[in-house]
Amino acid sequence: MSRLGWNGPGQHVEMVTPDLLSNISRPYLCIQNAQGDRLPWLPSQMDILATDWVEMD
Repeated sequence: MSRLGWNGPGQHVEMVTPDLLSNISRPYLCIQNAQGDRLPWLPSQMDILATDWVEMD
């Protein structure tokens, strides 16, 4: 998913399901920023309630 209001091309959020080798045991959200870095992400209240979310292929 991505937001039209985000200012970076290719910036998006995805759900990550950890594998057996991961230190994390539950699914979590990850954001890919405009620089191509992937980081764990916790949405703000503004992000959750935004109406400009779009589904990416």
